[in-house]
Amino acid sequence: MPTFGASKYWLIACGVKRSPDYFGDDQPYTSSGQAGQDGIAGQPACRQAGMMQGLNVSYTRYINKRYERTGRLLEGRYHSCIIDEEPYLWAVARYIEQNPLRAGMVKAPEEYPYSSARAHITGEPNEVLSDELITEDGRPDYIEFVKAPSPKREIERIRITTKRGMPLGGDIFVERLERRLKRRFGKKKSGRPRK
Repeated sequence: MPTFGASKYWLIACGVKRSPDYFGDDQPYTSSGQAGQDGIAGQPACRQAGMMQGLNVSYTRYINKRYERTGRLLEGRYHSCIIDEEPYLWAVARYIEQNPLRAGMVKAPEEYPYSSARAHITGEPNEVLSDELITEDGRPDYIEFVKAPSPKREIERIRITTKRGMPLGGDIFVERLERRLKRRFGKKKSGRPRK
């Protein structure tokens, strides 16, 4: 995952209507949430937007041409979220690796061939991953954690913060970002401001 200071940043793009369309070996590694330090991850947010748009457009053109199809492949724009370290990074890692399971595509996270879960659970090498998430000693604990059901509140919080582009973390982390970026992330009162 891309880094921002001591925190991480993740990006996601979804298929149209969450369809389980497969394109053989052309299927992207989107479920892993990894982008690499030298690619999209290492760029400022404004450049990430352009790079993600270019990636989505070029990949869609490639698939449409190769499979003689038309139309959109991805649903809208990408979404992103800056993540505080512990325990939020682990919650997002579990969320990402359980996505194919929640979608009913597999019976276990490591069965999905285009996810980082296989590498993290089995220890198999994966050239797409830029950072090692866990150590060999920590693998049994990670396996237990990933295979445990995610709390519904955790899933909803990850979805909401990602969809809204809000930071996912503790109060101190969010307040620090608000001061640094001179932007408020909390819920605002509805209606017009009082005069």
